[in-house]
Amino acid sequence: MNKGHVIAFTLGALSFALISTLMPSDSQLIGKKQPSDSSDNTLSDPLESSFNNIKEPLTETLSTQHKSIQNSLTALTKSELVAEVERLESELTHATQKHEQLIKEVSEHAESMLRDKVAELEQQMQQQLELLLSDGADTLNLATKFEQQTRDDHWAETTEAVFQDFFTTHDFIEFVQLKTIDCRESICKINYQYADDFESIHLFQHKLSEFVTKHKFATSQSQEANGVVNMHIAK
Repeated sequence: MNKGHVIAFTLGALSFALISTLMPSDSQLIGKKQPSDSSDNTLSDPLESSFNNIKEPLTETLSTQHKSIQNSLTALTKSELVAEVERLESELTHATQKHEQLIKEVSEHAESMLRDKVAELEQQMQQQLELLLSDGADTLNLATKFEQQTRDDHWAETTEAVFQDFFTTHDFIEFVQLKTIDCRESICKINYQYADDFESIHLFQHKLSEFVTKHKFATSQSQEANGVVNMHIAK
């Protein structure tokens, strides 16, 4: 029941009580005789006394009902406030749960992406490792083949002269020193060393690679330690 219903119901009840109190019953109207004009002054005092007897309890009743209405309205307002607080608390709880769920979903997604990235990097590293191991095996195999070959003097001397010419004419002579060169049937072993202050190693390696390719060498592997390069090239 809302505030309007409470007020209307209370006022209606008070009106009915007032009418019932002021109006005499049917039996009282029938049994009472009509007073004569000469009795008007005689009845005025009892009527006034009766009215006062009705007025005092009616006033007290109205005051009591007014307080009751005020208390009802106050109680209804508090009830509404409690209901509003409960509603807000419910919405806050729902929002908090939703926020926590979103954080959980984002965290799980980020963790999944991180795991995928780690797996991808591990795969790339494994591939690179396998490639390095393969290159090392090929180098070792090429070095083994070099040791197993006998020397073809004509081809060996011609090839050695070509590489000696390269190492004495390239643009980085003061930084790169040819130590030894030894050729067999189809494989040559070349040892050279970089200077400590040489800063253009990659440029020299590019020049040497072009030279090796130009002279029809199909395979070239090298190993470096402390600035000393051990290189094998094969036709």
